[in-house]
Amino acid sequence: MPPKKKAATGAGIKAESSSRPSSSAAGPRVSKTARLLHEQLVAISPALKSQDEVNNMLPDKAQGQIAEAVNELLGYRMIEIQIQNGNEIMYRGLRPQEAARLSDLDPDDEIVYQIVQSVAADGIYLAALRKKSNLPQVTVTNVIKRLESKQMIKQVKNVEKPTQKWYMLYDLEPSASLSGGVFYSDDGLDEGFILGLSEGILKFLKDRTWPKKMAGDKIRATHYVPDYTGCYPNATEIHKWVKSMGITNTELTVSDIMQLLDVLIYDGKIEKRPDGMTYSAVRDFNKTAQNPFVEAPCGNCPVFNVCEEGGPVNPGSCVYYQEWLGDLGNGEEEIF
Repeated sequence: MPPKKKAATGAGIKAESSSRPSSSAAGPRVSKTARLLHEQLVAISPALKSQDEVNNMLPDKAQGQIAEAVNELLGYRMIEIQIQNGNEIMYRGLRPQEAARLSDLDPDDEIVYQIVQSVAADGIYLAALRKKSNLPQVTVTNVIKRLESKQMIKQVKNVEKPTQKWYMLYDLEPSASLSGGVFYSDDGLDEGFILGLSEGILKFLKDRTWPKKMAGDKIRATHYVPDYTGCYPNATEIHKWVKSMGITNTELTVSDIMQLLDVLIYDGKIEKRPDGMTYSAVRDFNKTAQNPFVEAPCGNCPVFNVCEEGGPVNPGSCVYYQEWLGDLGNGEEEIF
């Protein structure tokens, strides 16, 4: 008989495990309800399930029966509890090999393992681990080595504190706050990846938010009229475009795209529109007209002194002015 294990107090969960059937060489002889629950939890491992989700796994069983099955599985270490969001109880099914490894842990190993387990994907700093365990530094160091050799925990890199040692469960992936998310690699911030994505998004916004020159137009408008709402994309639409174009194989979220948009806004290349949801590209007029008074024909016109309204030389019939406007209409960056 395994020792009675204290179960987490939660909806339908007793403070102490109930009496259990004896085990055999083939493994624990658990009740039918416990066995069915364990099979479902193991099938989705390492995913976690809440108390409500566990109850829904066996809809034909009363909550009292499920609570007894949970306590039974906890006693045999066939499932484990993890706490998320401060107080939410989550359950994970353990395969026989995992259960055997946990059963072999000595008290110090179990203390450290449970602390690392409690922080889930956020990881824990070595100094904080020593403080929480209340174990001597040498003991914690030895325990970590044993748990790493058993592939139960692993050391991970915190991008914000790269000189510190952080640890988490071996089978989990670091959270974005720990790893930096998709924009970080093992070598740090992936600037090439960020630049490539940002340039693609900027080109998309230029194509969508700058009016195109229509056939017969001598010049191209720089902006749509203020009440135009037909083409300005939001972050979700930009995210869909990135996915549809296959720019990257990395799985990006809308939140990731919004981070790139914030960088482009900071660089002055795009702006968020007054509606607070859509975006448009910003034209850099300095690139196209360093000194408009000099570039305009009037600034260096050879007949400027005889040009007047109604005279033989006048702005309305100025050939130089018409040629200048035509050149602007054929250019890449018109400003009128």
